[in-house]
Amino acid sequence: MADLYEVLLTAELPADLAETDVAELRWHLGLGPKPEVLNIVTSSGDMMMVDEDGEPLPEDQWWVDVLPLLGQRGPADGRGGGVAFSELVRREGAGRRQLGADLTPGAPR
Repeated sequence: MADLYEVLLTAELPADLAETDVAELRWHLGLGPKPEVLNIVTSSGDMMMVDEDGEPLPEDQWWVDVLPLLGQRGPADGRGGGVAFSELVRREGAGRRQLGADLTPGAPR
């Protein structure tokens, strides 16, 4: 039996992030439509070399199918349970809140 791990990714984005970048992030998280131009992630995707029927395409008709990176939602894995989701939230106010005390010896209290 394999071990399964939970992954939580949190990123603090600059307040002045361009709306085009926010739109792209929303798409990558499965929260919005695909923008016409991708500026953040520009080199991902699967090379499509066959048509919808699985027939090979001539090389000059190959294209890259770019998919959202973290857009999956729903059951994460049938073996271990859990759920896959993503969210993009603008935080009001400034600064971080510490949830637990730093227990490192000599750390300020």
